[in-house]
Amino acid sequence: MNPKGWFRNTDNNKHSGAKNFVRTEEINGEIEWVLMDHEGAGAIVRTWMPWHNPKQGGSDITMRIYLDGASEPSLQGNMLSMFEGKELIPYPLAHTSLRSAVNFFPIPYAKRCKVTTTAKPFFHQLTYREYDAGAPVKTFAMSDFEAAQTLIQNTGQTLLNPIVIEAKKDGPFFVYLAHTMPHTKLAASSKFKDKSAGGLYGDVIQELDFNVGRVLDKVSQLGLDDNTYIIFTSDNGPWLIRKDHGGHAAPLRSGKTSCWEGGLRVPCIMRAPGRIPAGTQCDAVAATIDLLPTLANLAGASAPSDRVIDGLDISKLMHGEANQLDRN
Repeated sequence: MNPKGWFRNTDNNKHSGAKNFVRTEEINGEIEWVLMDHEGAGAIVRTWMPWHNPKQGGSDITMRIYLDGASEPSLQGNMLSMFEGKELIPYPLAHTSLRSAVNFFPIPYAKRCKVTTTAKPFFHQLTYREYDAGAPVKTFAMSDFEAAQTLIQNTGQTLLNPIVIEAKKDGPFFVYLAHTMPHTKLAASSKFKDKSAGGLYGDVIQELDFNVGRVLDKVSQLGLDDNTYIIFTSDNGPWLIRKDHGGHAAPLRSGKTSCWEGGLRVPCIMRAPGRIPAGTQCDAVAATIDLLPTLANLAGASAPSDRVIDGLDISKLMHGEANQLDRN
């Protein structure tokens, strides 16, 4: 069963059993494919639409978003170009990525959201957040969108020019830096291309290493080494179907999408001079879900108490004060 709030569908329509839609409906005399139909208050928070042909972009399919049971769509347009950051929703809130169009602009609704297309789509992902009954949610309206253009543009500029560490060096700060690569499709800048002995994948790793070094250097230059935790890790193992571009987990078995160690066990390097003993290793089982309660504790705060938090505080493992974690 798919997790609540997540629509993830088959990535091709090569056989009659490949169904990547909820149903079809006749709307205003035209057949439309329903991709999502959620009753209740919520908000679409992410869309991802890949090209049908990986070598040629574009689509002739129209997407329509009906809100709160309206007979006319609140938003409609080409299912790709509408989310490429060049039309209604501006860059970087919507943009092209890896032969696809991605959108992170939220589309809230108070009662219902139905998303349709004018033809059977190739592949799509729609992520929405579901709100509690009675939550005060104002449904997306084009008039509100137009009135908020200044705020939307300023938000985009802030995302493109984030506050640098210098601006926060005299107080607490948190930086989440998620590099796109080595996720495929791989690419390296001219400074690193064809420079490693490991092909393009090796070039990418060298460039990643260089840029992590830039962060370490900046923290050191600002005199923050003794009061900053730096954690370097990944979300899953290598994508083996990408072969030389996907990496490997040797000597572990398998990779991404599997439950073998090669799919779940990833590198994790932590640095905090004077706090984390240098050169030590820890064999205890921990996971990225542990970072929330751990970082909250290190910052002198508490993890939220109004919901179930699956992670545990692993600060004692980090500091060498324990070598095992009781997850029972």
